[in-house]
Amino acid sequence: MSRTPLSPAHARWLLALSDPEGPGPDLSNLSPAAVPELLAAARAHLVLPVLWRRLREMRTAETAVALDKAHRELELLTAHGLLLTHYAGRIAAGLAPAQVRFAIVKGRAFAALYPHASDRPFTDIDMLVQPEDRAMVEATLEALDFVPAPRKTIDHSAAYGEFKWTARQAPNVLVEVHLNLVHYPLLRRTVSLSLDDLYAFGGAEAPAGRLIVAVAHAAAGHKFHALRLIVDVLQAARAMEAQTAQAFAETAVRRGWALEAGIALDLAARLYGDERAASIAALLPSTPARVLAARLLSETAILDAPQHGIASRLRRTLVRGLQHVRPARRR
Repeated sequence: MSRTPLSPAHARWLLALSDPEGPGPDLSNLSPAAVPELLAAARAHLVLPVLWRRLREMRTAETAVALDKAHRELELLTAHGLLLTHYAGRIAAGLAPAQVRFAIVKGRAFAALYPHASDRPFTDIDMLVQPEDRAMVEATLEALDFVPAPRKTIDHSAAYGEFKWTARQAPNVLVEVHLNLVHYPLLRRTVSLSLDDLYAFGGAEAPAGRLIVAVAHAAAGHKFHALRLIVDVLQAARAMEAQTAQAFAETAVRRGWALEAGIALDLAARLYGDERAASIAALLPSTPARVLAARLLSETAILDAPQHGIASRLRRTLVRGLQHVRPARRR
């Protein structure tokens, strides 16, 4: 991955082309020489499928190598997604007799929000379960020939409430069992997304549930380190009707997610000029922390994030600090 920042012109192209439902800019104004750089940036920001779909008509001798490489990568991701979907079905069937409550979240659920499911590939199966049901879920995984994934030397599984399993016959099939989608214990003092919290938003398949998971993934997990996190928020907002949006905002305030939801929706609205995201954001309280976060999370800070730029990391870390200094949540 190149560490050279995108030029302002190419940054505008990346944003315009990474919107799955945007009208798409006039490609006649794009130089073929820019295509490999844009595809490399899209790969770093995890939005390669959308850019490849929009840029494939520009296949020439100059762009063929980059476009064909991207196509091969996407074919593998699509095939892997089908394999994961198969295993997710087996796991759901295995848990059905025990009537264990769980939710499949993030990647597979987000893909349903995109106009083309292949626009949002995923590389694992994320399950959110109740802490008291973890033993039953893991026993079911063992019965389906899953084994615990190798642990790192410094293992945070217990503290983060995240336990990884792989299929014995297909080690590239990864299942992550989550007890809470807010992994960091210090942050969990102020905000939580357990299975019960998710049900307060209507569950994993509800528009509000998908939006709050997208918000948590971007703001409480990865600190907006790639455009795909923001596009997930964008797509979840677009899937929400006005009446549902009001209920979402009220639940976000009640459950302590108003700051994160406001930050994420502000960012999606600003980067992609989306009125739906802006209208939902307007339902949430404006606070000094949210206003400051909007100043910190500039377009450049987001676009430079995959390159591990010092300024980007500092700005995004300061936003995480704003999340920490709130009063502890009510239990």
